[in-house]
Amino acid sequence: MGVNVVEARAAKLDGFPGLRRMFERRRPFDRTHGFLSDRFSCPPELSGIPHPGIRTAATLGRIMEIAEVVVGPEELLVGTYARQPSEGPDRTADWVGAASHMGGIYGHMAIDYDRLLSMGLAGIREILQRKLERLMREESSLHAEGLEGRIGEVGPERYQREDFLRGGLIAIDGVLRLRDRYVEACRRLLDEVDDSELKANVRVQIGLLERVPEHPARTFHEALQSIYFMFTIFNGVDGVTMALGRLDQVLWPFYERDVAAGRLTRERAIELLGALSIKISELAEVPLSLMSGGVDREGRAAVNELTYLLLEAMDLLRLHNPSVGLAVNEETPEALLERSAEMICSGYCHPALFNDRVIIEGLERFGVKPEDARWHQHCTCTEITTCGSSGIWVVASYMNFGRVFEWIAGRAEGSEGSLCGGLDVGPPGVEWLGYGEGGYGRFVPDLGEIGSFERLMEVVKRLLGYVIRENVRVQNQWARSRQVQGAFPLLSLFVNDCIEREADLERGGARYYFFYPQLVGLPTAVDSLVAIKRLVFEEKRLGLAEFARIVRENFEGHEELRSLIRNTLPKYGTNDPEADGIAGELAEFYFEEVGRYRNPYGFPYVAGFLSWQMHGVLGSQTGATPDGRLAGQALSDSLASVQGMARRGPTAMLESVEKFDLANAIGAVVVNVTIPVSQRDPKLAAAVKHLIRSHFAKGGFELQFNVVSRETLERAREKPEEHRDLLVRVGGYSDYFVNLSPELQQEIIQRFDIGG
Repeated sequence: MGVNVVEARAAKLDGFPGLRRMFERRRPFDRTHGFLSDRFSCPPELSGIPHPGIRTAATLGRIMEIAEVVVGPEELLVGTYARQPSEGPDRTADWVGAASHMGGIYGHMAIDYDRLLSMGLAGIREILQRKLERLMREESSLHAEGLEGRIGEVGPERYQREDFLRGGLIAIDGVLRLRDRYVEACRRLLDEVDDSELKANVRVQIGLLERVPEHPARTFHEALQSIYFMFTIFNGVDGVTMALGRLDQVLWPFYERDVAAGRLTRERAIELLGALSIKISELAEVPLSLMSGGVDREGRAAVNELTYLLLEAMDLLRLHNPSVGLAVNEETPEALLERSAEMICSGYCHPALFNDRVIIEGLERFGVKPEDARWHQHCTCTEITTCGSSGIWVVASYMNFGRVFEWIAGRAEGSEGSLCGGLDVGPPGVEWLGYGEGGYGRFVPDLGEIGSFERLMEVVKRLLGYVIRENVRVQNQWARSRQVQGAFPLLSLFVNDCIEREADLERGGARYYFFYPQLVGLPTAVDSLVAIKRLVFEEKRLGLAEFARIVRENFEGHEELRSLIRNTLPKYGTNDPEADGIAGELAEFYFEEVGRYRNPYGFPYVAGFLSWQMHGVLGSQTGATPDGRLAGQALSDSLASVQGMARRGPTAMLESVEKFDLANAIGAVVVNVTIPVSQRDPKLAAAVKHLIRSHFAKGGFELQFNVVSRETLERAREKPEEHRDLLVRVGGYSDYFVNLSPELQQEIIQRFDIGG
């Protein structure tokens, strides 16, 4: 049977009274509280400011002046997202739907936390002030000499530099005003609290906030408070989905010094890391990631005691955030992998495992410096970015491979959605992706002209190439628009090399700018092509047009054919040479086609296979597919086998995945491995550890596990109130099963259908 999360947590917390008190008084995430950054528009008095950096910074400052300040005497870390009660309806469903057609997403990144902790906001402000003074002296000199003949020296670039510097200063002032409001709230709280222990804790809160984030951190607690406070501002005020970076490495010097000086114990460190998990989990449903292990910037093994303590803190509370990843390489200690496998096999789906070698190789392949490639982070699912140097767009955008078969079968007459995840009903001016002249139709010949499987593959590739090209066109339009209109005056201060270049993140200040399109449904497409190849071109059981009609009619009256397709034909994810050969051919085409394009910053597009929740969303918009999937059902999740089709178990599924060159897929790879709880035994953790080692030695990219029974999931669907703590892996992240849409709940249950 699975672990009783509530009982196990209660027993463990007995040894951490401060954390127990904080956990018992935590405030669960409340969807009726909207983030101010989601609905706070620029005030009219600021809208006339012509400089986007200054205008945005002033708006952020206004948000920080009105945001609610929530403090509790039991809290070990202080701060909350900038939010206020919302009178409007829950916008989550609209937000998820909108994500399918948005321009690429900034913000799935980790800032340069070393800069924050070593300099503080005061140190950064001093640098900006000096740069601004120098810039103004240069302008004064030009005016003194006369502008005639030198007008080019006072062009747009000079005003953009001033906008960046002034905007950064305004943003820092806004953060410190918010900090002051928290200090004032804590001082009021001090007068209200009678309990001596709580009173002492409030004094600690005040001391922390008076020091950080304004000044450099000196202790482990100060460092964690500084990171957390800025984390809440970026996520709640700046509209950025921020990650926590390489926290075990960033915090290690503080931990080591404090332990040596007798200021910190192992138990207190676990308590503070647990407080971080509580605070983040109560404030956000989305995954907020943290990468641990791996190597440092110089390539040295980076696992330390904090790497273990992070896992202990997560296992202690068993919450969904932070979304912990473990970078695994040949030097990863066996004890660390064993501990990770034990957590996974107990039914807790943290950590996710990442292949350090493949990720570093992939980043370097696309031009990232070795020291930056080693300092990588998954954000927030499995998209890979460089910590503190990233201008990466992690979703640019979702592309629905299952839609290709609707186009071929009948040009998707009367259906909704699109191959590019909704772009045809998204931003104005992109009707090109619909069904009119100049759209995909010119690439689809009459079905009678497709006389061989090779010809069919040509058509599929032409369609995929078309949508990649048009997707790039739209993403580049978004990027050019944001270069002119957008600004991240606060975030840019913590992204290399924005300060050095005196340029905003939107205007080329960052070191790297990769765009990651995400292809959803490759295994669905592969199994569909296998079905067509066998039934139409080899066995000639039916013609292509007849098969297309059957699929278009959702297999009605053809259940026997559907059963034959699902239960007897070769499948991707079973180490079948035929299916895996088709998968490899399509993936190689995808890698090459995406790599042909550059974004407005001059960096390449990089392929990814992230599905997040979109395999459910896009599947609901997509008709039946030739692999036997019915209309509206979820598409396959990233590179794992189609739900329920891993007939030969996880090892064979991983052997299929290992045939890809996944260093080309830095954009994201997710491989969900489902282990039915009935198979759990004392040797399971050792088997999982071996599976991780073997898969990564053969070129795997990422692994995440669900160790749970189908019966448990069915009960949770029927009685959600009794299973609030049931965490599952979805499409690259963890979520509470009862919070998922009915479509995604069914998709996860379907993974058990044939031993998946």
